[in-house]
Amino acid sequence: MEEKIAKIKKETVKVVQTYFTEDIDRLLADIEELEKNPALFNNPSWLEELSIYRALLLFVDFPTLSEDLQIKLFKESLLKAIRVGIDIKERFAIKMNVLDSSLWPETAQVFLEALTLNEEKIGRENILVEGEPTPSLPSVKNWLRDYNRIYGMEKHDRMIIHKYMTENKNVAKLNQLEKMVLLKVIEFYESLKFPTQSQFAKAFEDYLNQSDSDLELIEESLGLKTEALESNLNDSISALREEMLAGKGDVISDRIDNLMKKFPKVADQEITEKPIKLIYSGEVVRPTVENWLSDYSSFAGAEGREINDRSNYLLRSPNALDLKLEERVRLGLILRSVDEGYPLPCSSSQQKVLFNVSN
Repeated sequence: MEEKIAKIKKETVKVVQTYFTEDIDRLLADIEELEKNPALFNNPSWLEELSIYRALLLFVDFPTLSEDLQIKLFKESLLKAIRVGIDIKERFAIKMNVLDSSLWPETAQVFLEALTLNEEKIGRENILVEGEPTPSLPSVKNWLRDYNRIYGMEKHDRMIIHKYMTENKNVAKLNQLEKMVLLKVIEFYESLKFPTQSQFAKAFEDYLNQSDSDLELIEESLGLKTEALESNLNDSISALREEMLAGKGDVISDRIDNLMKKFPKVADQEITEKPIKLIYSGEVVRPTVENWLSDYSSFAGAEGREINDRSNYLLRSPNALDLKLEERVRLGLILRSVDEGYPLPCSSSQQKVLFNVSN
């Protein structure tokens, strides 16, 4: 049994490191089969370990999941992903990048509400929610209730986040690692709060493009440095995190045009299954990165493109109409990278862009 779990752990680490997702369905099936084994009923730690691996595999495949399953992950397993170092902002951005912008406010509200129902715990001591006489469990749900009771439900800037993290008596009881987790949860929670559709479209796009420097300043002021936290990680999640950090040497991140210059094979990488018909020439060609970018330029223009141009191309261009969801996600990432300089992970040895969805 231990050998089987260790094998699943090793393969899960590889999936999260490389974004290769061909084996996710098999690994999830292996986990489900193991969970039926009576030997696990007497070992809750094994069951918990397998639940962690399942959650991480699903977060890697997040954009292709049903929205019901995505919401379930937000309610039940968000902290597992945050603690192991998965970039939740990136996972969610990939999902949003393939939606029509008119759907963003409603979608963001659904996931914001899911966060406020999350029962995962941050810290070991109960917390006293503002205005309540008795302590409550330190769940994400109750941390956000406390935060909202103090500052209100409207959107707040990072100065308010900093104020809460530095002045709140509940936060003061957390260790360094738990403060970091809480900070990431609140920062992501705030990113989903937008008052109108037009403001949401602009603000969410700005959020996706922003530097993490402001957040890093808050982390620094709180003494929350990753290097200092590693010694505090001693459970199965921390072991996964350490293994993943140790194995990323082959992967570099850069914008797609730079990757094509550094690694010529990237331009020739096929990102969808069926051939495409170029708008400007009518020629039927292979669905490579280079050919898709050429078709995109013909459809949306060569310069000055914005997010609405990308959404329009992904939803209405002849070549994109029949794409599968995972293909649309890949294409959306390529287009965003060329328009905005969004960095994509690439294997230098394989000269191949590593997508966060099946490829």
